[in-house]
Amino acid sequence: MSYFMFALPIIKKLSTIYSSSVLRELGRNEYSSKIRSLLTETKLVDYFSYFSISAFFEEIYHELINTYKNEYIYKNTLINKIYLDNHSVKSASMFTEFSVGSSIADVVFFNGTSTVYEIKTEYDSFLRLSNQLIEYKKVFDRINVVIHEKHLKNLYSQISDDIGIFVFNDSNELLQIKQAGSNIDNVENLEIFKCMRKDEYLKVIKKYFGYIPDVPNTLIYKTAGDLINQLDKKELHTEFVQILGNRNSSDRFANFINALPYSLKALATTTSYRNLEQKKIILSLTKPIY
Repeated sequence: MSYFMFALPIIKKLSTIYSSSVLRELGRNEYSSKIRSLLTETKLVDYFSYFSISAFFEEIYHELINTYKNEYIYKNTLINKIYLDNHSVKSASMFTEFSVGSSIADVVFFNGTSTVYEIKTEYDSFLRLSNQLIEYKKVFDRINVVIHEKHLKNLYSQISDDIGIFVFNDSNELLQIKQAGSNIDNVENLEIFKCMRKDEYLKVIKKYFGYIPDVPNTLIYKTAGDLINQLDKKELHTEFVQILGNRNSSDRFANFINALPYSLKALATTTSYRNLEQKKIILSLTKPIY
């Protein structure tokens, strides 16, 4: 193994390959100029010249687990261990980087209910955690924090009893320390409404009120919000779970994510890819880097 593979600054640079821009580039060109540029910069061209793109992603991922467990490692482990190992992609839905108020939830699952996971790696602080949990309680039923084991004692003083805890330890195991309680009584209609697309909340309004508001486009958002706010919050949450559960639970998405190597599962959920892009990504992974 090359010396450079163990140098932390090099590992940090190479970790940037796990981005939606790189995957989308593969979907356009079937190669990545960013990967080639990084290998030139880090003087690892000769070492990786005979690697397939898929093998390269897997190799760097292995090095990250052992040297630099960043947020992507946590996300990908969550999706592989909790979602893909236990649920069908066709019956459950998952999202990474899901907008909630002023926060971005790291991982969200919809499978019968809504479950959110906020990640704090060993390199993160808890400065924003309190506000993030307040915002998540307005939208999700089950709320969890995923941390490195060294943060465990400190975490207990930062969270309420209903928050679940997962620990990522130095043996690369993801362990559930405490199960999340139900937060359904604290969700807020308007905050759930803000997480839905226009066609989604109009579908809910049509179902419960029997009509779509006939108002100018400039007033539709406020009018729809006023109507949504009249619904029973538990019923609205049930509709929310069903709607979000259907967003990416398709045969095409299932086939795409199942065809990707272990290291890229989380990356596939960050954004949506057209059918042709998905096919090119899968094809590109079998090709050499150069």
